[in-house]
Amino acid sequence: KGDELIEAPLYTKYIFKAREYRVHATKFNVVDTQQKVRDPDQVPKSWKVRSHDNGFIFQRKNIAPNETRDALAIQSVKALDLDFGAIDIVEDKHGVFYVLEVNTAPGLEGQTVVSYQQALTGLANAAIA
Repeated sequence: KGDELIEAPLYTKYIFKAREYRVHATKFNVVDTQQKVRDPDQVPKSWKVRSHDNGFIFQRKNIAPNETRDALAIQSVKALDLDFGAIDIVEDKHGVFYVLEVNTAPGLEGQTVVSYQQALTGLANAAIA
């Protein structure tokens, strides 16, 4: 019946991540790239869950440019027919990238706000041109 729930377990494969990124992108270009790193002021409870509450922060320093990572972020936005998104991407020890999720309403502050303002102004101008 329509109101009954069936048991439907969800299985996921853990990907051992060497690095984790949040790539802010439009369907045309990357707006901002941040890497999730350990907060030097906190001790992580677990290295598997890299959240703010678990002692991790996003930073912009020393992130090597990567065309594959950028293309994957842009493809993710296009695949979901979005104008923009914040794509969480992990890289394994072999340099293979995996998209974990696309945030459609990412929290913005500081430099990311400025970067989005410039990118979205460009999208709006292109739409009316």
